[in-house]
Amino acid sequence: MVDQILVPFEGEGSGHAGLTWGQQHSWDWMTKSGQSLSMSAVRTLDSGATIDEFVDELRFFMSRFQGMRTRLRFDGNGWPSQVVHRSGDVPLY
Repeated sequence: MVDQILVPFEGEGSGHAGLTWGQQHSWDWMTKSGQSLSMSAVRTLDSGATIDEFVDELRFFMSRFQGMRTRLRFDGNGWPSQVVHRSGDVPLY
């Protein structure tokens, strides 16, 4: 079993809306190709970095960037919309 830490966050802005035209384009491409357009980032770790530093950094990014707090919601026909969450918990593995 992989250990995880739940990191609470809170940021500005929240709500539910349709996809932007860019999100619609990405969604269409993913459904037609069967491939994900997941985004990731790599960061160099300082020797001696602590778990608390990673928790603080993840909390900062989740609080600062609405895109990282955005999830898809699907209607009865399977069409997605976006939901931006003001607060929550995100796992750090």
